[in-house]
Amino acid sequence: MRRVTVQQRGHKVWVDTERLSAGLDWEDGIAGALAWVRDAQQDGRVLLIMTPHALRRPDGYCLNEVARAAAMRLSIFPVLVADSVPPPCVALLPFFDLRDCVPCSTEQLTLAAESPAWQELMRGCLDGPGFRGKAERLYALLELFDSMTSYGVPAVAGLANLGLFPGYDTPHHETPRGNSIRRLLSPSPSLSPHSHAFSFDALPIKQDASHTQSLTLEIPVSPIKHPHTSETPATLASEKSAPASPFVSDRCGVSEEGKTDQEVEMASRKARYVLSYDESCYVLAQQIYDDLTAAGFSVFPLPSPSPSPPANGSLTGVDPVGLEDVHATVNTHEDALRWASAEKNGKLILLLTSESVGRPRGVSLNDVSAAMAAGLGFVPLLVRPCEIPLSICRIQWLDMTDCLLYGSSTSLNRVRYESRRAQLVAALEGGTLDHEGQQARLFSLLAPFSFQRQISQLTERFVGREWLFGRLQRWLQTSASPSSSPTSAELGSRRVFWVTGQIGSGKTSVAARMVQTCPEIAAFHFARQEDEQ
Repeated sequence: MRRVTVQQRGHKVWVDTERLSAGLDWEDGIAGALAWVRDAQQDGRVLLIMTPHALRRPDGYCLNEVARAAAMRLSIFPVLVADSVPPPCVALLPFFDLRDCVPCSTEQLTLAAESPAWQELMRGCLDGPGFRGKAERLYALLELFDSMTSYGVPAVAGLANLGLFPGYDTPHHETPRGNSIRRLLSPSPSLSPHSHAFSFDALPIKQDASHTQSLTLEIPVSPIKHPHTSETPATLASEKSAPASPFVSDRCGVSEEGKTDQEVEMASRKARYVLSYDESCYVLAQQIYDDLTAAGFSVFPLPSPSPSPPANGSLTGVDPVGLEDVHATVNTHEDALRWASAEKNGKLILLLTSESVGRPRGVSLNDVSAAMAAGLGFVPLLVRPCEIPLSICRIQWLDMTDCLLYGSSTSLNRVRYESRRAQLVAALEGGTLDHEGQQARLFSLLAPFSFQRQISQLTERFVGREWLFGRLQRWLQTSASPSSSPTSAELGSRRVFWVTGQIGSGKTSVAARMVQTCPEIAAFHFARQEDEQ
């Protein structure tokens, strides 16, 4: 599709590959473009040009753009240029098929993207009558409809130019929306055999110079040499406007008020839960899985971790080095989310770290968008301080930043985890935590420091000092009332436990170890000479 042609028809176009380049803030640029489309309201469109390069997992550069567009409820028009794995948030939409308008033979795909032969081949395809005819139909779709699921789409696009992604006809897609899309792409028996191949000239389109539409294009940087067909089933979707919170209401938005505590607890046990995390959090995810299943919750089983975790992590513990591995990883994600959404009460337990939800390569971002499309609730657990995705930033998260110990390997801080586990179970059983964003605003204003990495470094090789920790426990356990033992009375009367020692004797390491092993410590601060804080 050509930007100039669309502009000549009176529309405004934003193309990511033209507006974003090295040295620019891509996050800010993409956010601005999508906000620009959103501000156009019913005249805004997102045209997704689908190729394996743009949508490859986990780092296809269009994945985050389309996930955010779906979260903003923008109108997305998928255009399939080469066989690709569809993002879950668009897997239930019909696509406009342009695969026969680009070079596809094995010999043609061996040409270098920058070679004159390839460029000439592409010009020939784009100037041909086949592409021009389809492009006219696509332009009309964008001008006449605000959704690919509108009932007039087959009449304008032509049934031969529309398709559904693989796996769409599986039983789990038996939903009202799914059935309507099937009917949308099924020719009516009352129509003549030639009715779906009518002349496009029969649809005059009046152009109003004062009325323009905003359109953002997501286009691959270079042609892909190895397109493939995905057999990945799409994720169940529903038209929920916002993610559900497990802390205020259930999956269907029914208030928990009026229900007894026993009824709420029984409902939480019937709900289905899926864990989403990056590889560095596998130890914590496994412990949460074991504890929740032991408590009677239904949790999707965790796969085994990979022997050597990849640099950017992997939610499922699989290092996708080949096409089959990528499909296996995608299938695991979608199987889990499909299982959770089957009973209409599923929730995604999301372990928040920069590796899992950080842009642009967070390994859980696709799970967030798929869970939103499926109408799942969210249970965010903050494992390491990070920027929380906008789509769930208003949901209160549970603080688990002190539940992992980082050294040569990651291990579980069982002392801290025990207290957090009780909070998690209480939340799942029907607690009423904040859902209106007060917690996020408070953290934004106070900007608390994170010392977890410093604590892990200080305690990595910590040994000994048992006598000191024993004395700390006696100080904590001794009441302020007079005691028969002078030593206990003296300890109990003090309000400060003061540790002194020579420089380099290990006072800071002792303090860090206390924070790790003493759940009674509610607040702490580490001061370093070289830090402004």
